[in-house]
Amino acid sequence: STFELSGTVTYVEPSYSSGSSYDPTYSVSTPSKTEHGTVTVSPKSASKGDTVTVTVKPDSGYVLETLTVTDKNGNTVKLANKGNGKYTFTMPGSQITIKATFKAAESSALDNFTDVNSNAWYADAVEFVIDEGLMTGTSFAPDTSMSRAMVWTVLAAYNGANTSGGNPWYAPSQQWAMINGVSDGSAPNGSITREQLAVMLWRAAGSPSTSKNLTGYADANAVSDWAVEALAWAVDNGIISGMSGSTLAPQNTATRAQVAVMLMQFVECMDA
Repeated sequence: STFELSGTVTYVEPSYSSGSSYDPTYSVSTPSKTEHGTVTVSPKSASKGDTVTVTVKPDSGYVLETLTVTDKNGNTVKLANKGNGKYTFTMPGSQITIKATFKAAESSALDNFTDVNSNAWYADAVEFVIDEGLMTGTSFAPDTSMSRAMVWTVLAAYNGANTSGGNPWYAPSQQWAMINGVSDGSAPNGSITREQLAVMLWRAAGSPSTSKNLTGYADANAVSDWAVEALAWAVDNGIISGMSGSTLAPQNTATRAQVAVMLMQFVECMDA
């Protein structure tokens, strides 16, 4: 069964005199505790361009099913999933309505792993990639690195290629990656960096054009020239986000948890 949050969280545009030069702020009213979950918003008032955080807390035995933010014209406002039930959006210059639905929890792929906390920032992504058959294993090891060969295998499987029966085990995926221009097939056992992963995902998406703009990040100059366009695409499409908000850490090794999150965002981007 699905349960809708009774009431919405609404930013109400205040009245102000014509000709006023200041930016209007929008106050927020949040519903009280409702059946099967709560939604809270911070800050309590916001101006156009401000970042607003929505925190969703389902009751025990329930999970969030949908969360939508719409402006006064009914247009959807983009949400960024920050994990642990927190989502952010950029405040438009209008009234905002936030609506959530909850449903009874079902068994989770996470039940099979003792090393993934269901409250971890990457838990939803791990569950997604396991359910989709993109990543497997008897333990997930979220903080360990992921090899280039493993990423080839994931992307090959996502694209419907047969990845079994190779010698070595990654040979079919390596061949697929090379034929499709996703990778040069080198260093199969090497750990993959965040910028290398972004490049492989970008190539797997067909190398779409991007803004090539990474000036908002303090370490943009640390990005390799061959990865700038791919990283900009990944940032523009919500596939990769900054570490601590202001750095991309392009040369850092991508952990399995980070890969899972990027894969989930990648699939959602491709399905959009």
